[in-house]
Amino acid sequence: MKSNKNGKAARPTLPRLIEYIKPHSGWLALSMVCAAASVIFTLFIPVLTGDIIDLCIGEGKVELSAFPPMLIKLGVCVLAAVSAGLLSSYFNNRITFRCARELRLKAFARITGAPLSLLDSAPSGELINRVTGDIDYVSDGLLHAFTQLFTGVAAICGTLVFMLRASARASLPVILLTPLSIAVAAVIARGSYKYFSRQTATQADMAGYLDEYVGRAGLVKAFGREKAACDGFDKINSELYECGYMAQVYSALVNPSTRLVNNFVFAAVGVTGALIACRGGLTVGQITMFLAYASQYAKPFNEISGIAAQLTAALASADRVFKLIDTPFEDADDPKEPLEAAVAEKIGEVSLENVSFSYSPDKKLIEELNLQAKPGQRIAIVGPTGCGKTTIINLLMRFYDIRGGKIYADGRDAYSIHRGELRQRYAMVLQDTWLMRGTVAENIAYGAKGEVSRAEIEQAAERAMASPFIRQLKNGYDTVIDDGDTLSGGQKQLICIARVMLAAARNHGNGTAESMLILDEATSNIDTRTELLVQQAFSDLMRGRTSFVVAHRLSTIKSSDIILVMDSGKVVEQGSHEQLLAKNGFYAALWKAMTENS
Repeated sequence: MKSNKNGKAARPTLPRLIEYIKPHSGWLALSMVCAAASVIFTLFIPVLTGDIIDLCIGEGKVELSAFPPMLIKLGVCVLAAVSAGLLSSYFNNRITFRCARELRLKAFARITGAPLSLLDSAPSGELINRVTGDIDYVSDGLLHAFTQLFTGVAAICGTLVFMLRASARASLPVILLTPLSIAVAAVIARGSYKYFSRQTATQADMAGYLDEYVGRAGLVKAFGREKAACDGFDKINSELYECGYMAQVYSALVNPSTRLVNNFVFAAVGVTGALIACRGGLTVGQITMFLAYASQYAKPFNEISGIAAQLTAALASADRVFKLIDTPFEDADDPKEPLEAAVAEKIGEVSLENVSFSYSPDKKLIEELNLQAKPGQRIAIVGPTGCGKTTIINLLMRFYDIRGGKIYADGRDAYSIHRGELRQRYAMVLQDTWLMRGTVAENIAYGAKGEVSRAEIEQAAERAMASPFIRQLKNGYDTVIDDGDTLSGGQKQLICIARVMLAAARNHGNGTAESMLILDEATSNIDTRTELLVQQAFSDLMRGRTSFVVAHRLSTIKSSDIILVMDSGKVVEQGSHEQLLAKNGFYAALWKAMTENS
């Protein structure tokens, strides 16, 4: 049995899908009843057709008076079979799309609640494909095929019963050749599973590749990498062609193979029926009935064979969806009991003691890091690219968990505080801007709790120096931001700054809420003039909050109480701007290089 990432045995896919159907067992029962009724009424049609034919056979034996009742019965059976089939489809679709909705909700909940390490390591296109494409495969292929499978099996069993009641001898060819039909379908279905599994996995790779390159089309063009991008896509596309082609070859073999066997069944029933009729054992109408049953008997096998191909693709997709759903929530190890409120004099105090961390065990990054930030202090973190500045922010927010040492927030062990509660203590502006699809006003109000007035939104935008360009937009604050927006990187960052300013203003004075502030390259995309104005707003925002500022522009952090100078995951220098310049060390060299370049 396979194991998941937690080391626990992974449960079989099919039983897990059945668990999603169980809450809809009432609708399922109705679907089954209607499907069975449709099959039964369909099976009566050949009987009535045979009886009508027998009424017409023989000189002087035509019973015209019996025709109207027989035709009425035939019409009722046809109408009832069609109506029951439609109702079965309705109930089945209701179950199918509700199960698909529940799967998507659980999958999306796992994505939003998964550790950041999973989201950073998995291509976004692949995750999107699991929530959309893979669940479509499950609903169309597996859940929808469930009722079709039941209908097919019911039709096969019902046909055998009706045939055996009419004549056991005429039914013998069907009984003898049935195992051959099943064996042919089973062998081909097993062979196709491997290729359908590869096909769904390759489709996810392609979705990830497209997401990566479409989102960075400008960069690809700037470096003239169009051909390399096309070559990479062609490689994945060729692999998709190979496994998709073979999957369809196996799938296409199912119908012709079973039809060949079923044609033998039809011919054998015809010959056997004719021989029995010659001895007076069957009438012409009954032979017609048996031939109709032989044809009907073949149809469910053909449908089930087609369903087998759908099932293999759907099971492969379901397995991928459940792997996502089985991903543990990042707060699975968080304390469940509420803790006492933080000590008032400790609110805003942050300390790191001998903290060690690395993204992979074989590559060390931060080792034995120590830091003491008193309430209200401004802590700047500087250093060359890749030294671990943003990593410290990730550790403070518990986006990643440390491998050794201790982190304290508000005087309490950060790992004794629920992640959600811990993150509420930080207001944060990151270098990477994120805007949701919605209006400018909705994006600014995104981080605030409760209802937000337009006046509050506009005031936050004014403080962030975002209001001038917002007023110039087509619909001002009601302008919809979507994938095709033309906002610059700096404008997007100003909206993000307005968002944190509004959230901080709404939560100001609310106990320990947002007692700390994180600015990670918060003004990296803004022009120098606007940055000077925004810095004043940041100064107001920092007042009374312990602030951590990550910056490459050293001029923006001169007034910090403590400047941490990092290199290769270690704090190599620590002190105020003046103290570090006096040391004439690593920071002084960075400052000198910056002033000379400017």
